[in-house]
Amino acid sequence: MLTDDEFDKEMFPDSTKDTDKGDNDEKAYSFEGVGKVNPGIWLKQFKLGLDGCLDLVKTDSRCSQEYFFYATESDENCGCKTDKDTPLEVNDVKGVNYYKINNPGDPCVDAAGVNIC
Repeated sequence: MLTDDEFDKEMFPDSTKDTDKGDNDEKAYSFEGVGKVNPGIWLKQFKLGLDGCLDLVKTDSRCSQEYFFYATESDENCGCKTDKDTPLEVNDVKGVNYYKINNPGDPCVDAAGVNIC
């Protein structure tokens, strides 16, 4: 039987990204579910992949740095939650997955831990 982490890696291979911080074993983001996060905006940047979408979100001041979403089954658009003070809501949108940004830290550090500002 698979552990939760093994199941996630097998079922959602692109849904977590190691930040390579040594023994810490933290992930930059984790799969949360299917749907579009609200309040949120589409950033109208396409085909970036999950890591590229996260990197874009981390540099966009409109993003709250809590969640991002990605149109995995259509145009591969990237979006983010915009307001930290508003509770998370998720619209049921098939083909869009949303991800929690773990330990968001410095918005100038990308998913691989590289300074991008």
